[in-house]
Amino acid sequence: MQHHDNRQRVGLIDYAALRQEVGIEQVLVILEFRPVVRKGPQLRGPCPIHKSSSATSRSFSVNLDRGVYKCFGCGSEGTTLDLCQAAFGGTLYEAAIDACQRLGIEPPRRK
Repeated sequence: MQHHDNRQRVGLIDYAALRQEVGIEQVLVILEFRPVVRKGPQLRGPCPIHKSSSATSRSFSVNLDRGVYKCFGCGSEGTTLDLCQAAFGGTLYEAAIDACQRLGIEPPRRK
């Protein structure tokens, strides 16, 4: 029964609206990402997901214009919400709620 309740709850977030509202750059701020290299919209630096051991690592790559990331160390890649889920853990729903709380915004709800 609880699993069914969780599925209903998942449908309450408007993920498309959340993707429009929250940019990957905002998530990088939450994660305290410090790029080592910046070329236009492309950032490279230590991975905030697997916590690169070197502060000068460039394994983590982000394209701010496209809102995508990839880590060449741990293999994690995707969009803003994928980054939230990889960094904060849990389900997509839980990661979305966590990101909204950290950003001080209300999660957009489906009508």
